[in-house]
Amino acid sequence: MSRVIRRQQVAREQRTAACTGGLTPERRALAVRASRRGPVPDDAATRAAAAALTRYQLEQTTTQRNKNVAIFGAVGVLELVLALTSSPWWWLAVLMFVALIVAQSREPRTLRRRLALLNPADLHQ
Repeated sequence: MSRVIRRQQVAREQRTAACTGGLTPERRALAVRASRRGPVPDDAATRAAAAALTRYQLEQTTTQRNKNVAIFGAVGVLELVLALTSSPWWWLAVLMFVALIVAQSREPRTLRRRLALLNPADLHQ
């Protein structure tokens, strides 16, 4: 399992390096943070790198959203059956999967808003 996790970590680092190429480590960290939350960087290169990271995350989220919602829904139904037939503690798992479905459904909108803050020109593409 650690090989799979390491491979994903390396891919994430390569993607970050591709989007933030040429930035100092401090600016790279600022771009990564700005792609998710916080103030918009004043530096145009850092802002462009943050927008590129956000754009990639939006693409991945929209590509995987339906599959993730289907998986979360299927597991949530299984947990619901267990909650009805077994211990009431399974309701916590049902709530967790409902929260995951809601979060997965809201993520593209959140990323689009962040992208609009980082790069208003992306709204018209």
